[in-house]
Amino acid sequence: MRDPYAPPHPPHGFHTRVLLSWVFVDSVIRNWRREPGPDPEEELRKVELAIRQLERAELYVVSAINLELSSWEHRQALLDLRCSVLAASQLLRRPQPLR
Repeated sequence: MRDPYAPPHPPHGFHTRVLLSWVFVDSVIRNWRREPGPDPEEELRKVELAIRQLERAELYVVSAINLELSSWEHRQALLDLRCSVLAASQLLRRPQPLR
């Protein structure tokens, strides 16, 4: 026998009042699967890989400098490129502050 004081059920049988209650919504929000934070080990591996690639790039630039191009502008551009590669490598080697 149905409780006469209970609220009537919707004709389609879906209990929206229960689903939309604050308690239910609050529990869904608290249990929501959050995206995991960045893995510090993975970030460290990426930085180390970037440093190794920059070291290789520096070797290529130095070999281009050793070609002793006749144009002053070309030699200067290669020297500037080497300085930029070294600066980027040093920047990546610096310890990062804790966040």
